[in-house]
Amino acid sequence: MELILPVASSLFGIFVGFSLNLLRDMFKSRKENTNKMTCIAEDIDRIRLDASRVFIEAVKHLDAMGKGSLIVAHRMPGEINSPYVDKHFVEIAHLYTQQQRHNIVSMLPTLKDINAIIKSLGDPETKADLVSYKRQCMNAGNLAIFCIERCDVVSDGPPKYHEDWFSIAMRLNVESEFINELRQRGTPFPEKVTD
Repeated sequence: MELILPVASSLFGIFVGFSLNLLRDMFKSRKENTNKMTCIAEDIDRIRLDASRVFIEAVKHLDAMGKGSLIVAHRMPGEINSPYVDKHFVEIAHLYTQQQRHNIVSMLPTLKDINAIIKSLGDPETKADLVSYKRQCMNAGNLAIFCIERCDVVSDGPPKYHEDWFSIAMRLNVESEFINELRQRGTPFPEKVTD
């Protein structure tokens, strides 16, 4: 009995210490994952906001072209990036639903396309070719709608309807002749620009 008591108490101490360390590590991991998800949610919100700015600016440029003028500069973000998604998403992707993962992954290449368009809209050569300029503005609007919709699905779940130029313009309180022309023609997306 005298031998069993010290061995049992030592084993009990090892078990309790191991259990406490395991619980501490699980709590720490859960907290880190929650913090990473919060950062990614903030990234998604910022991407939605920046994509909304791109849409609004694209519509302003299309309106100006409809009136026969050009806007010299744009107020689009310099670049839409996703630092927290890029850094943390792979580590915690398993914590998101399949639909959320799909929408985040499908949105990332679109950000690169939008950034290329933003850069080209600031290039004087793009403005020299009005057909190309109009096409870039329409593409910027379409890609912005795609990003806004992906962000909405990640944050709010499946959409009740798909977004288009009308619904986004209404949601963002955008008054536009270009949008009104689309509405009169009954086309929720602009037609392709031909040379």
